[in-house]
Amino acid sequence: IRTKYNIGTDSCTQPCDFNDFLVFDKEPYVVAPAEKNKLSSLLSDKTIEALAFPHLFPDGQGSYDEEREIDLKWKEYCKARLFSSDSRFAADSSYIFYLQYLGDLKQVYSGINIAFRKKLPMSAKQSLDEIQMKFLMNKDMIYRHLQSVRGSPQYWHQRLKDLFGMTRQLGFPTFFITLSCADLRWKEFVDTFIRHTG
Repeated sequence: IRTKYNIGTDSCTQPCDFNDFLVFDKEPYVVAPAEKNKLSSLLSDKTIEALAFPHLFPDGQGSYDEEREIDLKWKEYCKARLFSSDSRFAADSSYIFYLQYLGDLKQVYSGINIAFRKKLPMSAKQSLDEIQMKFLMNKDMIYRHLQSVRGSPQYWHQRLKDLFGMTRQLGFPTFFITLSCADLRWKEFVDTFIRHTG
């Protein structure tokens, strides 16, 4: 196929000129190496961290889901990775965002599991009922357990309650003051900046 359609590299999934490809063949060229495999979740795949970051785990060892003598909690693992003497993990921004995303995902799944176990004894048929779901949403029973997930509506609702509590205890603020430097009006700063940048 590569020589027939003049594809430049082995890993390319489309030819260099897509119009030529459409003239030669009506069937699309599809590369799907995992086509018949079952999808796995980020939380259930035990090797995803080592496979996603081979430059951080060159031997494939040391990820969170490995067997240890002493079990680590997720937050302890993240602190150990980011604040260790090996700065490779802290220097990789994509790894930091991966840890943040996975932590948020764990909190969301945990909140959902708690909500369904404790507060919402319902069947799958009841969860499809629109009236039942609107009732649960109005009573705030669905989102109540997501208070620990940053950015969720319940998180901000809790912060608003904290703010109201502070104003009730401490009183309303009398004034706000914002201090910022007017660095573009400093003659010395502008002179130094121009001298260094040319």
